[in-house]
Amino acid sequence: MSDTCEICGKAEPCDEWACRVEMNRREGCPEYTPNNLPIRCIRADGVMLEHEHGDHPDYIFPVEVEYVGPKDETRYQLIDGDGNIEMMDEGWRYSVDHEEHALLYTNGSVAVTIYETCSAMWSLLSSSKFKNGKRIDDEPAGLLMGGHLWEIGEWKLTDESLHKIAEYRKSKLEKANDQG
Repeated sequence: MSDTCEICGKAEPCDEWACRVEMNRREGCPEYTPNNLPIRCIRADGVMLEHEHGDHPDYIFPVEVEYVGPKDETRYQLIDGDGNIEMMDEGWRYSVDHEEHALLYTNGSVAVTIYETCSAMWSLLSSSKFKNGKRIDDEPAGLLMGGHLWEIGEWKLTDESLHKIAEYRKSKLEKANDQG
């Protein structure tokens, strides 16, 4: 047995993602990449997915959501068992404020996603709140409507994801019109 990775030649144990993916491929592990995206998840049984929920029967494609709520410094604190506080670095802060969800459903008005086995529903339409006939607030498209992991008003689909969902919906409608 060699003490170097047979894929990249680095010393074992190699923890390079590309090597783990290639090793699974060599072992014949199944791949689910319906959108031809890179492998981002390897399950314990070796199945490789472009998204952690890429094998869900209603999976369409991944979408990004971002935290748009209050951002005080306590959001980015790490506290150990002794009560010592350490601040997150920029990379970790980004991961706290951004999540990749799997889109499962859209009708053009709402979208349903799943993240770490929890579902969420998002408004795809912007709206305005009125009081006594005067506009008091505008809400952008993409705001969270419900989901028990996130606070309503603090998370939204990114503009890129909103565009991607709109293009998907448009192509589905065009296909339906062509068939009908």
